[in-house]
Amino acid sequence: MSQPLKGLPIGLQTFEDFHTRNGVYVDKTRYLYSMISATSKIYFLSRPRRFGKSLTLSTLEAIFTGKKELFSGLWIESANYEWEVYPIIRIDMSKIPHGEGEFSNALARDLARIGTSNGVTIPKNIPESELLIELILALHQKYKEKVVILIDEYDKPIIDHLTNRTLASKNREILRNFYGVLKGMDEYLRFVFLTGVTKFSQVSIFSGLNNLRDITLDSAFGTLCGYTQEELEQYFEPYFETFSQQQGLSLEETLKKFKYWYNGYSFGKNVDKVYNPYSTLNALSLNEFASKWFESGTPTFLIKLIQEREYDIPSLEDLSISSSDFGSFDIDKIEIKTLLVQTGYLTITDYDKEWDLYQLGFPNYEVKDGFYSHLIKHLSDVDQGQSRSLIRDMMLSLKNNDLDSFFKALMTFFANIPYELQTKADEKYYQSLFHSVMVLIGLKTQSEVHTNNRRIEAVIELKNAIYLFEFKIEMDATEKETLKKTAKEALKQIQTKGYRKKYEGHRKSIHEIGAVFDGKQRTIGAWMRE
Repeated sequence: MSQPLKGLPIGLQTFEDFHTRNGVYVDKTRYLYSMISATSKIYFLSRPRRFGKSLTLSTLEAIFTGKKELFSGLWIESANYEWEVYPIIRIDMSKIPHGEGEFSNALARDLARIGTSNGVTIPKNIPESELLIELILALHQKYKEKVVILIDEYDKPIIDHLTNRTLASKNREILRNFYGVLKGMDEYLRFVFLTGVTKFSQVSIFSGLNNLRDITLDSAFGTLCGYTQEELEQYFEPYFETFSQQQGLSLEETLKKFKYWYNGYSFGKNVDKVYNPYSTLNALSLNEFASKWFESGTPTFLIKLIQEREYDIPSLEDLSISSSDFGSFDIDKIEIKTLLVQTGYLTITDYDKEWDLYQLGFPNYEVKDGFYSHLIKHLSDVDQGQSRSLIRDMMLSLKNNDLDSFFKALMTFFANIPYELQTKADEKYYQSLFHSVMVLIGLKTQSEVHTNNRRIEAVIELKNAIYLFEFKIEMDATEKETLKKTAKEALKQIQTKGYRKKYEGHRKSIHEIGAVFDGKQRTIGAWMRE
């Protein structure tokens, strides 16, 4: 008789839940053993949201409370671990109120709660950093053992307020003082692990913690969170059989499409790529391809930053970043590309050892599609249903070389630019919206393509055709003839600069299009083809 399937662990909050509710647990205990048995004592890990950070801390908590029975059949059971019991300070910063004027007192209450649950009393009405010291000393004295500290979402009180720099700075100072006491308490500490989404600069948050080991980009821990391809197929094989049947695909086709949708995250140099656990589990539960990770938390503050900085959207698919850039993020210097990597919208796609540069890109289809959909929603008031319909029409129009219908659908996006953005709509704005729409169509789209004679603003490549676009903008045109003249100039630029020469060896029909954005009417004012 076959064994019943283990449950998909959607919504399970603790490692103990996996055991009591018979949930699928992808064994990561060899990584945890490597940390707790090493000479390093204080660790830090940055990973995107819903990537298994909380589960990692919960598993460590079960190990340090000696619950060996929960680890039956897992890697660590056969290791030479002693299973000693240690007092634990477990703090989840996402559950502590951190609004204006409330964070300090709320953090103090949480420390007092931990003390009470352990039967120790700590002083009141002193700074929370001193409370942490008192709690560590009290627990050490009571249990005669060193203390374990596990802090989840260490940066939540800051990143939730990035658009309120004053409040973010206040919370940063509280955290700097709070984490700063750890160095002086070294003799009383067995193990410290902090996790979060962003990696703030050492000076900003962890000043003085020169014994902190950051494993964010450590290749030895590159697959600590997330599922590798091997783990996916090993632990979830029965679910993929059902998934394949529901989708009407072979198992091989399903795994290939699943990889395209959800795989691609990389956290280090030359390490295996991993799947986002949240996306994986939800897709297998629903037996359909769905964008659950993106839906679970939209990057509104990111979109606002991109709009405020007038960030070059097409460049998102061809960025690079140095090792030092990963640790240079701070409230006073918010680098959008660093933030996009740390929050999971971009990931490492390659590494150049000679120049110590990481190449960045979207990890998978789910993230890329979700990001551009969300971006279009903020750049234009077209709703998602209408957006999908227009995108379908545009795709069919290009395939049929029907540029009249193509531009008619495109003009709908531009005509729905929100009022508050009208004064900000410049050529870069329109180009960003055009690029985002083209990416969502699913066509091979490139912007600012280099040639030996300037750059082509947009190139769309189909199976049998290539479209070369050059855009101009007219902010105050009052006559249609002016717009037509500008569109003609754009087309002439393509021709005189010989842009088509770059593609003449592709054996595809080449179409040259000059178009003009009408800033006054917020739409495509005119277009012209060769």
